[in-house]
Amino acid sequence: MLEANSYTFEYDGSYSFVCEDEPEKKNSVSFEIEICKVTKMALLGLHLKRVRGNIWTYKKICNKLLSQMAL
Repeated sequence: MLEANSYTFEYDGSYSFVCEDEPEKKNSVSFEIEICKVTKMALLGLHLKRVRGNIWTYKKICNKLLSQMAL
């Protein structure tokens, strides 16, 4: 899904990805996506965190990604 939306990403090996929307631009948005276990339930969840960049652009990115997921 990240590749389909042209986001660059790096897998850090501990169930998390560091992503960036347009790394060549000065005002790009960097964010992290972590796959985590929901406590007291047998479910997995996503923890999304903005690292830097415009908050409204980050919100649009999150809404776009979440709408494309089969949750």
